[in-house]
Amino acid sequence: MLPLKLPENKRGLSPIIIAKTERGFDFLGYHFGPKGLSIASKTLDNFVERAIWLYEQEPGVRYDSTRLVEYAKRWVRQAGAGLGNGNLLDRG
Repeated sequence: MLPLKLPENKRGLSPIIIAKTERGFDFLGYHFGPKGLSIASKTLDNFVERAIWLYEQEPGVRYDSTRLVEYAKRWVRQAGAGLGNGNLLDRG
């Protein structure tokens, strides 16, 4: 078996970023803030951008776009799975 060798920086330590987290931070689509866990604003922006794109792909179909509805249902289920309270829009 080959040994695992981790890359080292010039000081011989693994690169680690240490920063203040009083205002919170975004990680894997969620925002970890002082009030708890919520959906990151960039994640919401990406959802809206994709939803608009899906809506524009089906001209003539008003408010009942099957692809858009299915995308929104899956997104809400997946995004809400990481939140204990189930409230996707509660920014902490």
